[in-house]
Amino acid sequence: MLLILTILGAIATITLYGGRSWCHYVCPFGMVQTVFTGPRGLLGSKAHTKPMGSITQSMCRTVGPEPGQEQSTCINCKSPCLDIDSEKSYWYHLNRPGRQLVQYGYLGLVVGYIVYYLLYAGNPDYYFSGAWSHEPNQLGSLLKPGFYIAGEAINIPKLVAAPLTLAGFAGLGYSFGTYLELFLRRFYQRHNTETNREQVRHQVFQSARFLPSIFFHLRRTSRDQSPAAQGPASFPGIDCLYQCSLDLPYLGTQP
Repeated sequence: MLLILTILGAIATITLYGGRSWCHYVCPFGMVQTVFTGPRGLLGSKAHTKPMGSITQSMCRTVGPEPGQEQSTCINCKSPCLDIDSEKSYWYHLNRPGRQLVQYGYLGLVVGYIVYYLLYAGNPDYYFSGAWSHEPNQLGSLLKPGFYIAGEAINIPKLVAAPLTLAGFAGLGYSFGTYLELFLRRFYQRHNTETNREQVRHQVFQSARFLPSIFFHLRRTSRDQSPAAQGPASFPGIDCLYQCSLDLPYLGTQP
């Protein structure tokens, strides 16, 4: 039902406003794309160096009258647009209100997602076994205790405990990220390093982007190696090395 409503919402939004209005302004996954895209992909094209009017990256387009010819169908629904010039869009939004909350809050959200399973079951086996994915009568358990800590059930409904945990960790992630920015700015100032505010934020942003990816791949590798795992196992370390190759080159990128 949720998937059907999402599809209908996307169709309605695009019909009314055109372009990629759904992706840019409504779809919650747009925030995830913002967190993980960064300036651009390692193998992505450098749209900011192309001549004006070029059809770049994931720009809206159609096939022209000539064979193999493409024409832009951009309606300028957002400028600068992530799909046209991800590098320009990244630096433009770097200091916009709420950008820190999205980047650092997502880091906390990922950690909180894993930690809640530990708080709910009292041990990591419940999460790594995958039992939660096929637990019977899930709706009926929403009002049951949502925490199990030190061998004791905490009488807070699961319906409240889960979002409370996610919100709390998102807040912790935001606090950690903003404090780390402040710490690094002061560190660079004491050592007379020519690093401006934007560069510091960019470095912390890239770290906050890198950590959830590594955490996810390590978690997946641990799950695949557990006795209850189904399907082929991941080769340890390959996913992490791949993510490093994508993220680390941009830690020193300058605006």
